[in-house]
Amino acid sequence: MSLFSSKKSLTLKAAFLLLAISGVFYSTGSAARSAGVTTTNSCPTYSTYSTYYDDASMSGEEVGTLYVNCAGRSWKTGRITPYRTIDVIDYCINCLPQ
Repeated sequence: MSLFSSKKSLTLKAAFLLLAISGVFYSTGSAARSAGVTTTNSCPTYSTYSTYYDDASMSGEEVGTLYVNCAGRSWKTGRITPYRTIDVIDYCINCLPQ
């Protein structure tokens, strides 16, 4: 009886460890998602340049920028706020600008 319970315990521990390790390698792409970029086949459908402002009028101080390219890579300067303008730079097909 104790042999069965130890195998069951070992199996559960191994399954939990596998799930924990797979979560470490899962890429979320949160910068692209926060910029409102939709993706197809893990690549954005377009590259964007977002400008972030300190107030809702968007006439105040520019506090940050975010560029997301066709390969899904992003570059951020400053800070991100809810107040932004988004400019489409290139449309992407198969992760390449068109």
